[in-house]
Amino acid sequence: MATANIAEAIDGDLDLDGDVDFQDFLILVQNFGKQGPPSPARTDTIYVTQTDTVFITVRDTIYIEAGTPVIPYDRDLYKHWIDADRDCQDTRQEVLISESLQPVVLDDRGCRVVSGEWLDLYTGQTFTDPSRLDIDHFIPLSEAHRSGADTWTPEQRQAFANDLTNEHSLIAVSASANRSKGDRDPANWLPPNESFQCEYIKRWVAVKDYFNLRMDATERNFLQNHPCLQDN
Repeated sequence: MATANIAEAIDGDLDLDGDVDFQDFLILVQNFGKQGPPSPARTDTIYVTQTDTVFITVRDTIYIEAGTPVIPYDRDLYKHWIDADRDCQDTRQEVLISESLQPVVLDDRGCRVVSGEWLDLYTGQTFTDPSRLDIDHFIPLSEAHRSGADTWTPEQRQAFANDLTNEHSLIAVSASANRSKGDRDPANWLPPNESFQCEYIKRWVAVKDYFNLRMDATERNFLQNHPCLQDN
């Protein structure tokens, strides 16, 4: 998509020449959402090419809404680690293969990853044994549920739980870091690897926007005032 078309697509809400109203909360999103989202994502999401730079105002794209989910959260509502392309490698294996820094070794059937090399961005540690890794839903399933996914269809929830169209939806991290995070948002948990914290916050906002998920007031206020998201 050309830069001019991006500007037109958002009705003049941003000026790619740099004249942006920084009263609003701005986040710089680069190289994001190249292939388009699965069904629960925003229908008006702006997809960018490798050379495009886009500013998104959270005020315009992410809404504050607190309330009780339409249906109570149950992890079984989000069927995950499916083999969508029927190549015997489920979503977990696909992420391990994609994120390994070295070519992975597969089992005799070619279905499961036996070894590789992964950098856990949450801790800064490197791992070679996939059994020590979890595949983290960047927006935890229960967080997504209370942020709007409770109204999705079963097909939409499954698409979210196994999303490979967006490179930030799923991430291989140490099991201990994933359990430490739990279902907490950035106001209550940030990765111990301080060099990744700003990137983590930016990804959180961008993924929430990508899937049209809401924020609660505490979460949004924390992000809106965080120095990582202030214009320099």
